[in-house]
Amino acid sequence: MNTSNIKNWFLAIGIGIIFVLFVFYGVQTFYPGPEYEDFCGERPFFPVNKEVCEPLDVDPVFQEQCFSSGGMLDYEYDAEGCQQSVSCNTCSADFDTQRDNYNKNIFFIFVIVGIAVLIGGMFVAEVSVSSGLLLGGILTIIIGTLRSWSEIGDILRFLLLGLVLVLLIFIGMRKNPLQRNKSK
Repeated sequence: MNTSNIKNWFLAIGIGIIFVLFVFYGVQTFYPGPEYEDFCGERPFFPVNKEVCEPLDVDPVFQEQCFSSGGMLDYEYDAEGCQQSVSCNTCSADFDTQRDNYNKNIFFIFVIVGIAVLIGGMFVAEVSVSSGLLLGGILTIIIGTLRSWSEIGDILRFLLLGLVLVLLIFIGMRKNPLQRNKSK
C-alpha cells in the first residue's frame, strides 16, 4: 500500500466519522430530546433521620397500584427529614413515553439521512470522499438503529436491515466495477 492510498483511507475514515458527529450534533441542536427535569423537576434527596423519624407506613395496595402504573413513591419531608406523606408520581413514565417517541423520530431522521448520503456517495468521483460519505452513511444508519432498537418493532427492524443490505450490495456492485476499470 503506497502513501497515497493510506492518505485516502485516513481521509475517508475522517469524513465518515465527522459526518456522523455532524448529523448527531445537528439533530441534538435543532431537535433536542426531552429532559427528565422537564417532567419531574429537581428532586432533592432527603435522607431519613432514623434516630428521630419513624418510617412512614405505606399501604401495600397503594404501593402496588403506583408501581403497576409506572409510577414511583414520592415522599414529602418535614424540616427534620422525616417522611410526612407519600404520593404516586408518574412523571418518570411520562418522560419514558416522550423519550421513546423522540427516539423513534431520531431513528427515521438518521436512517433517511444515512440512506441519502449512501446514495449521494455513489455519485462522487473522488474515491476518498466517496468512501468517506459511504462510511458516514453506514455509521449514521447503524447509530440511528442502535439508539432506537428497543422502540422499533421486529418487522421494521427486518425491513430496514434488508433495505440497507440491498442498497449496500447495489452500491458495491455499482462502484467497484468502475474503480476496477479505472485501474486497468
